Amino acid sequence: MKKCDVAVESDIDDTDSAEKVTIDIGIKRQQFSNEKLLENELTARIESDMSVFSMNLKEYKRKGEYGRQYIIPVGRLDLLCEDNQGNLYVVELKKDSGYDDAYEQTVQYLEWFEKSEKFKGKKVYGIICLNNLTKELILRGHNDKRMRLFEYQISYTEL
Repeated sequence: MKKCDVAVESDIDDTDSAEKVTIDIGIKRQQFSNEKLLENELTARIESDMSVFSMNLKEYKRKGEYGRQYIIPVGRLDLLCEDNQGNLYVVELKKDSGYDDAYEQTVQYLEWFEKSEKFKGKKVYGIICLNNLTKELILRGHNDKRMRLFEYQISYTEL
């Protein structure tokens, strides 16, 4: 646990008196301030042909259809991507770990694609990307062969 020493001035009129106080600021992981920024960063990397999630993915695009904020009857996907073999990837982004339903939400999307006539014959996988995965999510994700889990981190290092 990270602790911070803070000097606090005393109300007593003693010229050299300062009280040392230790404040527990907890463990705070770096994260995006909102989900849209995470989505923008990921999309920019995909559009620049950078590898994301250890794969070369492209945003799903068809005439009049775009993979970003892709709407299906059971919800709105953050991102629908495909690889060079035509496999689909439902990408669910969360800015932090405060979402217990990320797994269930992604599974619901995968099941819709698996039943859809439009996407018949396509393999579909889920990718959940967030900051600070819970043990429960890791366990559930690792037990589902369709699912891949990623944790993002933001880091600034002075050299």
